Amino acid sequence: KVMENNKIAEIMKNQPAMSLCKQLKMVSVGQELSKTGSSEISIFIKSTQASPGQIVATIQKLSVAFPNMKKEFFDLLAEQIDKTEMPSKQLEYALNTVLNTFKYKHINISDILNVDIKCKVYSYIEMCNEMQKNSCDMSYYAPIRIGYSERVSWVTRADKEKYSLPDDI
Repeated sequence: KVMENNKIAEIMKNQPAMSLCKQLKMVSVGQELSKTGSSEISIFIKSTQASPGQIVATIQKLSVAFPNMKKEFFDLLAEQIDKTEMPSKQLEYALNTVLNTFKYKHINISDILNVDIKCKVYSYIEMCNEMQKNSCDMSYYAPIRIGYSERVSWVTRADKEKYSLPDDI
């Protein structure tokens, strides 16, 4: 707990440009990966938060695509997008995914908020096991640092390039 509080204090002091909520989420992701040794991360974790203008434009497009939905639904959706600090790129991806693939006349808030792309993250041991299983070498993987974790994690080089993942997430 003391170490967590020190990290939180360090975040608040050193990085005022990023919202506290997003910074705490990144600490949480790093701690969760440290506990489990493996997980998936959203490729949108470092994206900037959707702007009010982007949220309004998204809501307008959705209201045209789903004319049977009530105004109150779209008001609540906009509020939730803002409240959850949904990243701009994730909102754009969610909108395009719903517009291009959704087959129903009604949508739920979760149909937008839960659209994500996850990237598999490996611990060093898991990466070594995957290399042995797939008969590949270490060049197939790329190291990344997640949140404020001391531990280096690994992703496939193909995922790192495909999703333009930075070295430090």
